[in-house]
Amino acid sequence: KDILGLIDYTKREKVILAGHDWGAIIAWCLAIMHPERVQKLLIVNVPHPLSFYHFYANDKEQYKRSTYIRNFQMPFFPQRKIAANNFELFCTMFKKSANEGSFTDETLEAYKKAWNDAGTMNCMLNWYRALFQRAPNFKKYNCNVDLETLIIWGKKDHALKHEMAADSLKYAKNARLEYFEDASHW
Repeated sequence: KDILGLIDYTKREKVILAGHDWGAIIAWCLAIMHPERVQKLLIVNVPHPLSFYHFYANDKEQYKRSTYIRNFQMPFFPQRKIAANNFELFCTMFKKSANEGSFTDETLEAYKKAWNDAGTMNCMLNWYRALFQRAPNFKKYNCNVDLETLIIWGKKDHALKHEMAADSLKYAKNARLEYFEDASHW
């Protein structure tokens, strides 16, 4: 509803909606649940929700890559582990999962300042918790996205298999997929 509120605030009926990571998940969901509000869709490195759930349930490699999502379901422990040693876990993960130079020390310091803000880490993790605990009931919707859609996918994504991008085309008949061989999730 937040994004619908922002669209309403702009006094526009439809928008061109772009999203990466959680923004892309929200963009997919808005296009599914409120297609009348979206003119075009741009998705970066996140599959259609039904593609993700299918791969998560049926693909051993994707299930393994998604371990972090299951770990984030626990209360309290993930926040403590992530915050330990000045957010060393996330900083290391960002650097290892991105192309060299993508995250400068200055950029990581800005992230650490944001992560250290009271409540920020809970809010971040709650998105992952909601993925399984409060996901939309997609059975209520026609999950096909008929909007003009561009899916951009970096094939060096450590968390999400690139095959999910192609699988997403089953649900987005008016979509085009562009792979970037040397790009990561970031």
